[in-house]
Amino acid sequence: MTIPGGLHAVFKLQGSYGELLPQLNNILEHWLPTSGFKMLSTPAYVHYQKNQFLAEDEKFQLDFVYPYHHFTKLTKRIKDTEGLNLLS
Repeated sequence: MTIPGGLHAVFKLQGSYGELLPQLNNILEHWLPTSGFKMLSTPAYVHYQKNQFLAEDEKFQLDFVYPYHHFTKLTKRIKDTEGLNLLS
């Protein structure tokens, strides 16, 4: 697999079966909208250090790798580049 270049956020997650989706939901619905970053169209991926289906204690430990880029609001960009606020 070839991983596209660019910026990637890495979230180190751990827990038991059933706890992964709420953690991913927290990243996508709470962290991302307030982070100042924007999701790219390239896929995120997971690197497991410990798989809950193979571990005796049924716990997982993984890195969730999320591609992103800096997001600047259009109004700020217009003010910074032209000295005018055309969207007011």
